[in-house]
Amino acid sequence: MRIHQAETADLLQELAIPNVVELKFSPRGTYLSLWERHVKLGDGAQHKNLRIFSVSTGEELISFSQKSLDGWDVQYTISESHAIRLVGQEVHVFNPAEWGKGIVDRLKVEGASGITLSPGLNPSVAIFVPEKKGQPASVRVYSLHSLSAPPTCQKTFFKAEKSQIKWNNLGTQVLVLTQTDVDNTNKSYYGQSGLYLLSAAGNFDCRVSLDKEGPIHDFAWSPNSKEFGVVYGCKIAYLPLAVSPSRLIYSHARASDALRSAR
Repeated sequence: MRIHQAETADLLQELAIPNVVELKFSPRGTYLSLWERHVKLGDGAQHKNLRIFSVSTGEELISFSQKSLDGWDVQYTISESHAIRLVGQEVHVFNPAEWGKGIVDRLKVEGASGITLSPGLNPSVAIFVPEKKGQPASVRVYSLHSLSAPPTCQKTFFKAEKSQIKWNNLGTQVLVLTQTDVDNTNKSYYGQSGLYLLSAAGNFDCRVSLDKEGPIHDFAWSPNSKEFGVVYGCKIAYLPLAVSPSRLIYSHARASDALRSAR
């Protein structure tokens, strides 16, 4: 594993680590995370296959056991002042400047299966709990600096076995795509899906209304944090434009995209 300086291609670090499958830099490039394929050790010890290194020194700062490749890396605030990861049903918070101190804060959420940390100056963490045994799924948003306080925003819904969560660049609003593997109405091979818009402050939430039935394939925020696009539909392709999640102002049958405003 080699780290090069981008402008000059000079070699900065060389890490002799076999079986690396994934790598990721922290937002400011201070830390490098490596994920190795998890193996069962003969002595019964945990294989700490998620390893975090200092880019400047090559020193290994901390390591974790992380069996699943899905959501494998820690998530950092944009300033790198905090890092979080989900362990079982508990959110663990670290101070990257002092990895050696271990967990500095934690939050247990029964049934949690995924977390997404927001960008922005006032970071929030969105936590997804899937539907189970007749109980609705939920998304709860907590201020990272006040995890012990009640969530600033939360929403429940059915037909949600898994989710994709995407924050806008400001960290003020979040889109949640809920999905099931099977469509009980037999209308779609792709299962059922729904898209929801939530404000981190808790003063607004809604289901995003789309003008055609069918699965939602993808969605993305505009860099300005005000609009977002949605790819959806089964057969006919549409490009609706809207000034709000409910008011359509333009439609053009070229692509199954929807550009909508989060204002």
